[in-house]
Amino acid sequence: MKLDLNDISLTFDDKTLFTDVSLTINQGDFLIVRGASGSGKTSFLRLLNRLGEPSSGTIACDGEPLAKMEATRYRRRVGYVQQTPILISGTVYENLMLPFSYKSASKEAPDPARLKADMSNFNLGDVKLEDSADNLSVGQKQRIALIRTLLTGPEVILGDEPTSALDPESRSIVENHLRKVNREQNTTVILVTHLEFDPDDVSARKFTLDGGQLEEGIA
Repeated sequence: MKLDLNDISLTFDDKTLFTDVSLTINQGDFLIVRGASGSGKTSFLRLLNRLGEPSSGTIACDGEPLAKMEATRYRRRVGYVQQTPILISGTVYENLMLPFSYKSASKEAPDPARLKADMSNFNLGDVKLEDSADNLSVGQKQRIALIRTLLTGPEVILGDEPTSALDPESRSIVENHLRKVNREQNTTVILVTHLEFDPDDVSARKFTLDGGQLEEGIA
């Protein structure tokens, strides 16, 4: 998937978050975006997930205007992991299986053995599939949400502070998985974070969103 941002601007509640942002994101890119609180980082990711429209300018996916694409079809190709993970009230198993319960699901549902293995790989070996997701910590919820996203095999992963509630060991595990899918599966990763993260085994492009401008190379 190739994304082209052409002179996009976003104004929200009479506040201009960013202006005239132009950027090409190729399949397999790894982007790290930093910026002060309120600079528009989350809003930037939401535009890329088509949860909003730019005030001006255009975004294209593989040459097709994003605004003209059917949203469900587009989002099947993009995984969005929010800072505050969105889980349903139910078991861990029900949450992991949620993307596969829709008629639009394009992949076969994984079996419980695969789910348990993935949870163990994310330092969640003490969490059971039948446990209530309501009782998980924020850090555990973040990892469950990320596993759920990875299970769908997205072409692009949008991560909005996905390690903000994790201890250093769990944070390292998540970062390693993001680097792994980027290297081995050519998955595009666009990561918003305020934490230090300087992967040496991927060619990361670093950006700072400041004063309404997205500047590359200074994150």
